[in-house]
Amino acid sequence: MERLGGLLRGHIELLVPELAGMEPRMSGAQQRIARRVLTRTRHILKEPIAGSPRGVWDLAIQCRALLTLHEYPGLLRGRPIAGGRS
Repeated sequence: MERLGGLLRGHIELLVPELAGMEPRMSGAQQRIARRVLTRTRHILKEPIAGSPRGVWDLAIQCRALLTLHEYPGLLRGRPIAGGRS
């Protein structure tokens, strides 16, 4: 559990800045969801994992939410960001 939690935390720490950079360009509901997910994720990252099944579960859920928003951000306003998303 501790290893899995560490791997998930690593993925989350990579996704948070990516999504935070995209969030201001998102529209409407997608932007509100992204803000909520980012806020919850930052809160979870402050908590110790300690290999608990619940902590690992929470990290997995947040990782899925971040990845989904990153892959399907909806229409983005303004100029394209690095990485080719428009």
